[in-house]
Amino acid sequence: MKPIQECALRLLQSTLALVDAAKAGELSSIDSIQQQRQHLIAELDLLSHQPDDEETLLQIRRIIEQSRELENQASSLLQQQRDEANRTLSKLKVSKKARKAYGEF
Repeated sequence: MKPIQECALRLLQSTLALVDAAKAGELSSIDSIQQQRQHLIAELDLLSHQPDDEETLLQIRRIIEQSRELENQASSLLQQQRDEANRTLSKLKVSKKARKAYGEF
């Protein structure tokens, strides 16, 4: 397997890990996964400047497209979690105001 193929597959694997972390709500691991992905994207960019056959480039393109789709999925999951956290926070603030108001009587 060529280095560019290995790098693209590592990117796909790390993007899968990103989706898994987003699904599990493991926000603490997302930052390190994103850093790893950024490193792999930079490495992939460097490797892409080397000449290669069309079949390999087509395979790399497909892997990158899969990674993008997965990244969009992870982003959507994280957005949903953020929205849910904001709704919960709003409810807590309302409850706190109500307790404070009733506590004055």
